[in-house]
Amino acid sequence: MFLFVGSICLRKGIPLLLEAWKRAKLDADLVLCGNIAPEIQEHLPPLESYPNVRHISYTHDMGMIYRSADVFVFPSLEEGGPMVTYEAMAHGIPCLVSEMGAGAIVEKDINGIVLPDMDIDAWAEALTSMALNRQARIDIGQHARERAERFIWKKVANHRAELLEQCYPMLWKDQGNATDH
Repeated sequence: MFLFVGSICLRKGIPLLLEAWKRAKLDADLVLCGNIAPEIQEHLPPLESYPNVRHISYTHDMGMIYRSADVFVFPSLEEGGPMVTYEAMAHGIPCLVSEMGAGAIVEKDINGIVLPDMDIDAWAEALTSMALNRQARIDIGQHARERAERFIWKKVANHRAELLEQCYPMLWKDQGNATDH
């Protein structure tokens, strides 16, 4: 199962994803988890008209949805910080993402595949490749989980404290080691 999580809207690349999905002609499911924006409903065919596409508007158990996925897809065109990518990688899911969807976590071709924003054919090929190559999904997913371990809150907070201590040592001169806080 291929999984998208987020607002189902233009800025998250949904038209690109749906067209790439249609071109890939996979015998697999694409699950879109999130609210559908009005512009999608007004300007695209209904999601049910696309082959093997399911929509989940809301769930109490996102962990279950992530654990069900074989590949995470996130062709976002606009992001601040793609938390859904971090979450997918923490679940060991290989990711197909745009540059914006990669955030600071995806290392191209190591723990995820970073694809061009508007290249529908590249997305269709990547979808097909991931569907056909189980070992690649396993390997990339394992690297994704390992990378995500570096981004747990405690490690990030400690790293930020160390950076602040290096940049502004006068703040810690009478308070001891920054990691003791």
